[in-house]
Order: sequence, then C-alpha cells, then structure tokens
Amino acid sequence: MLSKYTDCLKKTLINFQFIEEGIKMYICSVYVLINNRTEEVITFKYNRKDVENNSLGTLLKKFEKLNTNKELIKKIKSLIKQRNHVAHQGFLLTYEEQQDDKFLSEQIESIELIVKSSKECLDLLLVELKKVDRA
Repeated sequence: MLSKYTDCLKKTLINFQFIEEGIKMYICSVYVLINNRTEEVITFKYNRKDVENNSLGTLLKKFEKLNTNKELIKKIKSLIKQRNHVAHQGFLLTYEEQQDDKFLSEQIESIELIVKSSKECLDLLLVELKKVDRA
C-alpha cells in the first residue's frame, strides 16, 4: 500500500511540474509576442529568466494578467494549497502511518482526486498554449 501511495504522490508532483512549466512557456510566449509587436515603440526585455524560479503561486499571478481563462485560473488556484502539502509534506509519514493501510488508502483516495484535478488543469493549459502559439 505504501508503494501505491508514493506512486500517487509522484504522479501528482509530475502533473504540477508540467503545470508550472506550461505556465512558464505561456508567459514566455506572450513576452515574445509583446516584444515582436512593440519592439519599434517600446523596450520590452522580459524573458524566461524572469519566471524561471517563480513558485506556482507567483507564476499564476503573472499568468492571470496575461490570460482570460477564469475557469483555468480558478482551478489552479484551488490546487495550490494541496500542491504545497504534497510537495512539502507528502513523503513525511510516521512509521505508524506507513504501516496503516486504512490511513494510506484514505490518503491515496485524496491524492487521486488531486491527480485528476491537476490533469484537468494541465489539459486546459495546453489549450491556452496552443492559442498563444497560433497568435
């Protein structure tokens, strides 16, 4: 049961890494668009380095200023607290928790919901990326 639990955690973390990377790609694509369309008028020197080390929360704040998909933004916002818990405390189980199949089963069920929600966000984010890539 413990290995299933850790596998679920890994899936969740991978989804969130892809979400973060997708948001970075989106922001950077918009930066390129802005620069290309305004280079004769203004200086615009934002690039990948400006978002490289941003947390999901910070990335989302920037994304929110560049994107109008309120549903996606709301969904990602609702997952940030869960993402932080999984990322920072998910693997920190006591010995007793590691041996408790009932506890692990409940945790797996909860994490599987996060996996599902994060995958939905990732799918929506890919749609937004395609839009900006066509622009």
